[in-house]
Amino acid sequence: MKKRITIALALLIGICTASLAQTDTAADENAPARKKLEEIGKPTFRQSIWNPNKNKKFTYTGDKIILLDFGAKWCKPCKKTTPILEELNAEYGDQIQMYSIDIDNEANSKPDYPTVFKFENIPAIVVIKPNMKKAPVAYRIGGKTKDEIRVLIDALIADEKK
Repeated sequence: MKKRITIALALLIGICTASLAQTDTAADENAPARKKLEEIGKPTFRQSIWNPNKNKKFTYTGDKIILLDFGAKWCKPCKKTTPILEELNAEYGDQIQMYSIDIDNEANSKPDYPTVFKFENIPAIVVIKPNMKKAPVAYRIGGKTKDEIRVLIDALIADEKK
């Protein structure tokens, strides 16, 4: 009798587990595509974007639009905007290079991101355009929807083409 109950429970657990796995797979197939933002620190920033030790004034001579996402691991609004930016990163593909910068990891060294890009709150994004000769201003994106962030990015890109 105990063997039959044990076998029945094992079968029931197996069926439930398989059913849950199918539900998760179906939900994942309908989810928008995401592409994780590359997390960078000051060495990569200095090498790829701007080195204040070489040029006192902000200068970006790259040929690709860059979006910098400033946030922190403890920041709840940042956690809400991260998936949105990952979806937009997948949508924009090679049009924009998107990076994530954790401001807690980058405190107290040059450049001082909040001062350079004029922001006091996170999450914030900065869009840097090719051949930019002055530092762009950050845009606060906490509480914004995917469509609102897309409109902002599109406007900044369109401004680049003028």
